[in-house]
Amino acid sequence: MTILLWILLTLIVFTIVVFIHELGHFSIARLFRVKVEEFGLWIPPKAKTLFQDKKWTEYTLNWIPLGGFVRLKWEDSLDENPEKDSFAWKGWFAKSSILLAWVSMNFVLTWILFIGLFFMGSTPFWVNVFFKTDTHTKLLPTMEDGIQDGSILVGDIIFSPLTGSVAYNAGIREDDVLVSVNSWKVQTTSELTEIIQKSKKVSLEINRSWSYKTFTLEPNYKKIGAYLWYNSLKLTEIKADNLLDAIYLGTREFKEHFLMTAEMLGDFFRKIFFPKDTDERKKAIENISWPIGLGNLFVGMIDMKVGINIILIVIALISLNLGFFNLLPLPALDGGRFVTVTISHILTFLWVSKIRLLSGERIIHIFWFLFLILLSILVAFEDIRKIFFQ
Repeated sequence: MTILLWILLTLIVFTIVVFIHELGHFSIARLFRVKVEEFGLWIPPKAKTLFQDKKWTEYTLNWIPLGGFVRLKWEDSLDENPEKDSFAWKGWFAKSSILLAWVSMNFVLTWILFIGLFFMGSTPFWVNVFFKTDTHTKLLPTMEDGIQDGSILVGDIIFSPLTGSVAYNAGIREDDVLVSVNSWKVQTTSELTEIIQKSKKVSLEINRSWSYKTFTLEPNYKKIGAYLWYNSLKLTEIKADNLLDAIYLGTREFKEHFLMTAEMLGDFFRKIFFPKDTDERKKAIENISWPIGLGNLFVGMIDMKVGINIILIVIALISLNLGFFNLLPLPALDGGRFVTVTISHILTFLWVSKIRLLSGERIIHIFWFLFLILLSILVAFEDIRKIFFQ
C-alpha cells in the first residue's frame, strides 16, 4: 500500500507541476499564433489521444510518467521558407518568449501557493539547519529568524559537554540548563556562541535539577567543547491579517526562496566542479534526490500525518526548482535553447547558413537530452538505493 501511495502521490504532484510548466509554452505559442501540434503529458510512446481541439492541437497521454512536452509546428525545421504559423518562421522575440514562458507559469504557481499558505495560515516546513544562507524565509527559516518572528518557539538552552573539554573540566554536565551568560539572558545558541567567541572568560549560570550554580570558563580557541541544544522546540502558525498582507508576504517569500535557490545551486556546482576535497563532492552527489526520493518524502509526511500546508510548501518548492533548473543555459533545457536561438539569430545576420546552424543546434540538444536522461536514471537508482538498502 505504501509503494502504491508513493507512486500515486509522485505522479500527481509532478504531473501538476509539469502541466503548469508546459501550459506556459502552449499559451505563449498560441499568443504568437504558432500552431501547437501536440500537448503531451508524460513522455512518448503515445498511450492515448485524449481529444483534439478546434485548432487541430492533439492532446495526448504517454506511457513514460516523467515530464511532458508541447510540440510546435516545424519547431526545428531546416526548411529555408517555413510557413507563417510555424515556430521556425517567427523572429527572435517570439521564439524567446515561447521558450521562456515556463518561467512565468512555474514561478507564478509558486507565488500563488505562497500567498495561499499565508492567507490560510501555515506552520514553517522545518528549520533551515542544512544550508547557510543570507536570505530570510518564513516557511523555511533559520533558527534565529524563526525565533525572532515568533514562528519557532524554543525552550531553554541545554549543554552536552565532551569529556575532557573546557566545559566538562569546569563542571558542566549533560542536560545542564543555561540560565544566563555573564549575567545576560540569551535566547538562541548562536547568541551564546557569539559571546563565547568574543570573551576570554565567560560566567555561565546553570540550572541542574532546580539547583543553581555558576561556572567560570576560559574558552580554548574560542570554544568550550560542548554541544548546544534546546530542551523543546515548537513551530507555530504564520497567518496574514488580510489578503493584501498575504500578497505582500507571499511575494517576499518568493523573492527570498528564489535567491536561496540560486545560492544553493551555485554551492552545489562549486562542490561538484571545485570541491575542497573528494568527500565534499561525494556528499553533494549523494544529496541529489529527484523525483523518487521526493515521492518517498511525501509518503513519510502522510505516515507522520503532516498537514496539507506542508505538502503545498513542498509542491511550491518543486515548482520553483523546476523553473530555476530549466533556466540554466544548458543545451536541451529551455534556458539552453534560448541561448542557442539567440546565437543563431546573431550568426544569421552575419550570413552564416541557417540550415548549418539548425543542424548543429539539433545535434547539441539531442546529445544533452540523452545525457540528462542518463543522469535522471542514475539519480533514480541512487534514490532507490537510499530508500530500500540503507
